[in-house]
Amino acid sequence: MDSGLLAPAISLGLGYLLVNIIIAGSIQTLGYRPDIKGIFKILFAAAIAALVPVILPTPFDAGWVKLIYNALVVCLSFLLIAWLAKPFEQSERERIDLMIKCRSFT
Repeated sequence: MDSGLLAPAISLGLGYLLVNIIIAGSIQTLGYRPDIKGIFKILFAAAIAALVPVILPTPFDAGWVKLIYNALVVCLSFLLIAWLAKPFEQSERERIDLMIKCRSFT
């Protein structure tokens, strides 16, 4: 069994896992409490948006056009669902608006 292509994927996965463990540890030492409700709203929006191309019929047969179409459908669906779900609290929205220097729709 040739596992030459599997090694980079495993090393990337372990690298991401290590970085996330380090970040999670530093967040706990700082006393940061994440907004679990907002995180679940974003995850819900992502899950529903990923299912939209499966539910909607694609007007293209195959190839790059279908791939680009499905990617656009997923991205626009996520934006719409996240906008409806309002995952950020009002204070967070105000900080985001100050940071990007314009009024966002989040």
